[in-house]
Amino acid sequence: MSARAVTRADAGDDEPLAIVAGGAALKDALLTGLPRAIGVLAVVAVEAIIATIEKRRICLVLIDIRAGAPGSIELARTIKSTFPDVPVILTTDRPDFELAVAALRLGVDDLFTDPLDLERVVTRSVELLASAERRRAAAE
Repeated sequence: MSARAVTRADAGDDEPLAIVAGGAALKDALLTGLPRAIGVLAVVAVEAIIATIEKRRICLVLIDIRAGAPGSIELARTIKSTFPDVPVILTTDRPDFELAVAALRLGVDDLFTDPLDLERVVTRSVELLASAERRRAAAE
């Protein structure tokens, strides 16, 4: 798998894990802002994300869509159709109305455009994690 392990990512396989497909600033913000019980893994290859979701308890996926980056919106589509309970946040460098509409139709949980307010991204991530945990607890 083409991924870089980062702080708190080497927890046990049943520990919750957030995946970041994006830049170092986003990964570092999550490492600082997410609860300590949640690991953070920066994934380099888009294909590695699906493999990781199938093996680990993924609680959140952040995908950074850069102009011309192949497969990012398709990745969001695959995650939301295969793992509908996993929250997905997209970040992008292009404020594009068509992208926003496509993301909403896919069921993406939020979309942030550059310049990124990392504090807002982390706050929204924490909200989505809490909501997903409440749904999981209610289902048990």
